Amino acid sequence: MIYILKNVTGRLLAVLAFLFLNSVSIAKGEITNVSAPELGITSNSVVLLWDDSFAPDFTKDHAGETAKTYHIYCDGKKIGSTKKQTFPVYGLSSATTYQFSINDWESANSGTENSVTVTTKKAGKIFNVKEFGAVGDGKQIDTKAIQKTIDQCVPGGTVLVPPGTYLVDHLDLKSNLVLEITEGAILSFIGYKEGGYYPTSEVLLPGVKGDMKYRRMTLIRACDVRNVTITGKGLIDGNGEKWWPYRNETPRPFLLEIIKSSNILVQGVTFQDPPAWNNHLLYVDNALYSDVTFLKVSTEHGINGDGLDPNASRNVLIAGCFFGNQDDAIAIKSGTADKDGNRYRSSENITIRECEFYGSLEEGSASLGVAIGSETSGGVRHVVLKNCTFRDASSIINIKTNRERPYAIVEDVTVENITYTNAKHSARWFNKAPISLDQFYVRDNPPNPSVPEPRTQETPVFRDIHFKNIAIHNSKGWGIYMSGFAEAPIKDVTFDKVSVKSRDGIMVQNVDHVLLKGIASEMLEVEQ
Repeated sequence: MIYILKNVTGRLLAVLAFLFLNSVSIAKGEITNVSAPELGITSNSVVLLWDDSFAPDFTKDHAGETAKTYHIYCDGKKIGSTKKQTFPVYGLSSATTYQFSINDWESANSGTENSVTVTTKKAGKIFNVKEFGAVGDGKQIDTKAIQKTIDQCVPGGTVLVPPGTYLVDHLDLKSNLVLEITEGAILSFIGYKEGGYYPTSEVLLPGVKGDMKYRRMTLIRACDVRNVTITGKGLIDGNGEKWWPYRNETPRPFLLEIIKSSNILVQGVTFQDPPAWNNHLLYVDNALYSDVTFLKVSTEHGINGDGLDPNASRNVLIAGCFFGNQDDAIAIKSGTADKDGNRYRSSENITIRECEFYGSLEEGSASLGVAIGSETSGGVRHVVLKNCTFRDASSIINIKTNRERPYAIVEDVTVENITYTNAKHSARWFNKAPISLDQFYVRDNPPNPSVPEPRTQETPVFRDIHFKNIAIHNSKGWGIYMSGFAEAPIKDVTFDKVSVKSRDGIMVQNVDHVLLKGIASEMLEVEQ
């Protein structure tokens, strides 16, 4: 075993010992908190969530193997099973009341235990894009026809995109709208050299010291909107390989950007090969992503292909999604400060649960996992990451900053019930370990962590970060990496039932008050 501990203080309640693995027992568990979030209720679908006190068994190599199977019932009839603690239900009737219940055993009569009653919304008028001139043959540019459909859709109505390939360059969404991209439908965005129109958003955002100007090119834009749903089993293809080679010639657009908006539901759809980030939520309140897939399919070299980035956003729930993208799967941000100290508001109340992060999902995939930062000048707090699986991803969570990112406070972060295996990604300067708390996120010539600099109100702070029930198997580098400032160490970090099998062990320096309630580390023998 290798543990490199420098300038670490706090009470160690348990010795780092592999023997801990023999002391973990399986908890039977109890299903609780069965719910259907209001944002996830549409005219024909419902998102179900629940909790369970069941604890993974770390005596096995892969904790996920011990997961329960849950059975979902609708009005007493079984409609499906899952090993996750979320389940999207599609194909419901509008304005109809249903009772859903969850059991961890099959029963002819599900009863009312662990149940929730839901009434679906009334369906609005349908506006089929083909009735407004869209062709969907993969040859004609359908931007004007689809935008006309969106513009003429009445409040509460649905813009329906039936099967077909629709070439578009830019779309603007509006409030009180459902955009349904059906299975077999593809919104395919044309490339930089193909004559498209790509307008730039120019928006004033309220900073802590006054308005801040924001400008960005986006393929699908929703600005100052309320009550927007993007749903269906269709594909939104950014055709990034038609943009990546020109990254030094032109700005690259985001695939979907939602700005200064609230009550957003994105479910079922697949986002693929964005020119830059897939989805950017900027100053968004109340958003739910359920059963959404983010992919990089192209084998061309991509760049900045983040999956989903909540930025200065609050009350965001990401449940049951799949990430096989390139770059950070999810990156929680809160902007950068200008020279006068003006900055975005904080990101708060972000929950990520029952998601899968798979760095080998497609040939072009290189998902890095979940990140906080590095743009965190507004602060990030109240983040929960739980019940997720990571395979060939660079990290579970990578909290990153440096002294050039002033005012950043990252606090109250909980990571629990996680399985991580990696045989693909080696540690790099931007992503050092499955669990990485890195205040020296610097590409070239990083400063000496042992040398303090004057502490000011601008010095970034990491505190109150908690890890529980996590199994790590990393044959490519460190298991845990924590490096704080000498003048402002990372503070109040807990590890409870964490198993680490890694090539390089654990690296910790400049961390105050580390609480170990059960952490085990084993060195892996890896052929060079």
